[in-house]
Amino acid sequence: TSLIPRESSTTGNQEITVFGYGFGVYSSSLGIRIGYTTAERSTWTSDSSISSTVPAGHGAPLLVSATVATQTGFSEVNATFSFSSPSVTLVTPGNGPNDGGSSVTIFGSNFGADNNSALSVQFAYLPCNGTVWTSDTVLTCVTPSLFPGAVDVTVSASGSFGSTVDLFSFDPGVAQSISPSNSPTTASVSVTLSGVGFGSLSATPAVSIGGTVCEVSVWVSSTSIVCKAAAGVGSGNATIAVSINADVGILATSFTYDSVIVNN
Repeated sequence: TSLIPRESSTTGNQEITVFGYGFGVYSSSLGIRIGYTTAERSTWTSDSSISSTVPAGHGAPLLVSATVATQTGFSEVNATFSFSSPSVTLVTPGNGPNDGGSSVTIFGSNFGADNNSALSVQFAYLPCNGTVWTSDTVLTCVTPSLFPGAVDVTVSASGSFGSTVDLFSFDPGVAQSISPSNSPTTASVSVTLSGVGFGSLSATPAVSIGGTVCEVSVWVSSTSIVCKAAAGVGSGNATIAVSINADVGILATSFTYDSVIVNN
C-alpha cells in the first residue's frame, strides 16, 4: 500500500520498506521486485512490512511487487517507485565546430548503473552520435551538425530525462579567403567565400563586405558561400563578415573596390 522511500539514485543500494498486509510470518519465503528487477536482501519485519535493498536500475514510475511463498501482490498506483532522472552538469570541451564530429564527455548523475539501449543524448533537437556509457556519471558521444550558438544538452534514460540550458556552443563560421578579391565600384560581381563551419543546407547565410550586405548570399557547402557583391568604394582592405543564423565570423582580408578615376 505504500513505500518508504519512493525514489532512489540509479545506482540503488538504498534501504526501502514496503508496507501492506498478508506478508505472513518470519519463516515465510519472500521477495521484492522493483519493476522487473529483484531487490536485494529482503527481510520480513511483520505481517504488514518488509524491508529490502534497492537494486541498481532506471525508469519511472515502476510497480513494486511482493512475493510471499507462492502468492504475489503489486503496489497500488499511488505507491510506485522511481529511479532519479538524469542530471547533466558539464560537457567538455564546451564548444566545437558547427559541422559536428567533435568527441565530447558529458558529466552528471543518474545515467544508469550499466549501458542500456534506452540511453540517448541530444544536442538541442538532434541526437549525439555513438553515445557510450562509461559510468553512472560519465557518457561520451560525437556531436551532430548544428547551427552556431549555445544549445541545451539532454540525457534520456528509460523514459526519464534531464536537460541543462546552453551547456555547449557550436562555433560560428570562419571565413578564410575570398575569390575574386576585387570588384568594380558598380559591383554585381559573384564572389566565393571559402572557410569552415558554414553550417548545413538549411543554413541562412548573410555576407557583408566592408559593412555592406551582399545583394544575395547562397550556401554551397559547409566550407563555401557564394555572394553577389553590392556596389562600393575604397581601395583599402574591406572586412568580410559571415553571419550564419545570427552568429558572426569576421575575416580581415584583401578585398578591394576599383579606384575611382577622374577624367580631365
